[in-house]
Amino acid sequence: MFCVFIVMQIDYKILRFAEGYTEFWYQVDITSDLSVTKEKQPEADSIFVTYQYQLFVQHIDHTDSGMVEGTKGAVIKGDQKEVYFIDFVPIYLYPGRFRYIFTISSESWICSDTGTVIINNMVDTQSISDLVIGKKCVPNTFLYHDLAFIPTVDNELTLFDTLVSYFRLYGLQPDSLYYTTQYEILDDAGQQILSHERTQLKYSYNQIDTFSLALAPFVHGNYTFRICVRDSVSGLQQSMNVPLTITAVPEEYEDRPFYDQIQYLVDKQEYKRFTKLDKQGQRYYLKHFWAEHDYVQFEKRILSADENFSTFNIKGRDSERGKYLIKYGAPNAIEVHSMTQWSEELELWRYEKQGIEVLFCDINDNGNPEHITDLTIGELSIVIETGIGPEDMFQRWPWLRVIAPGTHPGKFGLDDE
Repeated sequence: MFCVFIVMQIDYKILRFAEGYTEFWYQVDITSDLSVTKEKQPEADSIFVTYQYQLFVQHIDHTDSGMVEGTKGAVIKGDQKEVYFIDFVPIYLYPGRFRYIFTISSESWICSDTGTVIINNMVDTQSISDLVIGKKCVPNTFLYHDLAFIPTVDNELTLFDTLVSYFRLYGLQPDSLYYTTQYEILDDAGQQILSHERTQLKYSYNQIDTFSLALAPFVHGNYTFRICVRDSVSGLQQSMNVPLTITAVPEEYEDRPFYDQIQYLVDKQEYKRFTKLDKQGQRYYLKHFWAEHDYVQFEKRILSADENFSTFNIKGRDSERGKYLIKYGAPNAIEVHSMTQWSEELELWRYEKQGIEVLFCDINDNGNPEHITDLTIGELSIVIETGIGPEDMFQRWPWLRVIAPGTHPGKFGLDDE
């Protein structure tokens, strides 16, 4: 196997902790063009890519400088077209302002980033480290400080992920027993949509605080994740925000053509309520709606209705038969009956499980049969074969006047089909 990589983007993040411990995180987004030789075995579905890194740091106010460099590797799946890898370089810096140059490269590409970082003294003060967010992963896939989660560099997670937050507290007084952390999610308008407060035991002057949250109930969009730490005894009260982007996943079907066409499945009043929601409200509504309905089946029914019931002036999905098909599915059987003398032909859909037959008739003679009524199985045969008088029949089956407005005395009969 040989592979050509095209680097699309590199994102960076710097995380600061106590005593000058700093982590330079990077995420490399690439597009891979993988070519596989005939000798490749089926189980060889990934390759190992090596690259070099170099981190040069210089104090802005002094002449002190240092460099960390080395070689690392990343595993790339052989069947992936768009991939990324993520890692970090640890370094210890004393308090102050630093300029850095970070470079990573391979045989086919090289990328670098420059910037500044300020290192605060977190040893003797009551403070917290930078806030780390990431996604929960399978144990041993990636361990961050012995925890099974992968920190994000671009702060982007999917609806399938479980968000994990991590930070360290410094300067706590353990003899005061407890401190409180509030975790919040704000939407892009700044409105609070989740708040969780937790009181935790203080077991050390410096300790770790973690929190996890499944993102499945949310909709894709931009958010803010905020934490607020309070300790009345030590006087520590500090908040920290990080932006959070939650992206949709293919299973959400949000980009599919009929995702918002729920008027075929709900009544008019409910659909009117839906249309009056703002954009964000509609997104929440649709997410929960499709969690309870089968979108794939819905799309297939719309396409089937268009194929079978469209005419020159109406789409099949908007015809009476099309709407019924979309909402209730295809019948077990369809029968066509030709009534003598006074009626258009009748089309009867049988749903055996529900024990009903659905009657359609083209009363307007426009190629779009109307939904007349729902009958019990076999009821139409009784109507056709009964010998009772017309008035009695119209009282029992008033829909007869719809398909036979001129009325006809005597028995109803069937033409040969």
